[in-house]
Amino acid sequence: MLLVAFLLAGTAVAFAVTQGLKQERSPVYGVRFDRVFGPHRPAVLRFKLRKRDTITVTIVDAGGHTVRPFPPRKEPRGTVTLGWGGRSSTGALAPAGPYRMHVHLKRSDATIEIPTVFRLDTTPPALAHVSVAPHTLTRGGRVVLRYATNEAGQVILRVDGRRAVLTRKRLRARPFTWEGTVDGRPVAAGLHVLRLRAVDLVGNRSHSSRPLRVRVREAAP
Repeated sequence: MLLVAFLLAGTAVAFAVTQGLKQERSPVYGVRFDRVFGPHRPAVLRFKLRKRDTITVTIVDAGGHTVRPFPPRKEPRGTVTLGWGGRSSTGALAPAGPYRMHVHLKRSDATIEIPTVFRLDTTPPALAHVSVAPHTLTRGGRVVLRYATNEAGQVILRVDGRRAVLTRKRLRARPFTWEGTVDGRPVAAGLHVLRLRAVDLVGNRSHSSRPLRVRVREAAP
């Protein structure tokens, strides 16, 4: 009878401890990450601390290997914000793929493994089917440029090497116009070379397109 009572008491204690652990709040919460980022647009990593502490943040790859350790930093209770552009501890660009974050807390000597995955994208978009029409632009008129890309983003138009247009629509294919100006000023009459370049949502850029030639002429008096 005493043995049964002892076992029941032990079970009750174990249950109470387990329930207590389940109800214990994590010292790190409110995690918010940029799920996809690139070397030109670093990831913004945010989380909150329930208590002030000295923390050490480590970026790890899919295999759990350390890629970028951040130096220890004292943080008050509240929001912690970090940025990571995909560079390893050696300064080299890390391979494209998924990454996670570990947060070590000095006071409790505990490491919190954040399960949220954020992905490094280093692949530039592909730009195809580039065209312009007409090939002669009369002052006051416009030409239409067309293109297609393999992912959402924007397109930069350069005229004679100078940026003239940055499209606002983040679509894979959409025509846009050029009215013969750069920086708000009309270009000189004559032959001009136009090139397009695609930019994806995390800043990766395609190669410049083939040259498109447009002749600008003055309007008839």
